[in-house]
Amino acid sequence: MSAVGAAGAEAASSPNITRDECTAAGGQVTARPYDGYVCAMPDGTSQPIT
Repeated sequence: MSAVGAAGAEAASSPNITRDECTAAGGQVTARPYDGYVCAMPDGTSQPIT
């Protein structure tokens, strides 16, 4: 398993991830008004940033 695959699998199993984990998994950190920051993953999912 590649490092990106491992990071993506880890991110999928965790309810919240860090900015570093987000970018390592190929995601993009975006800000949402009144909702903090979320990680938009390449597969279309998003997760809250801790």
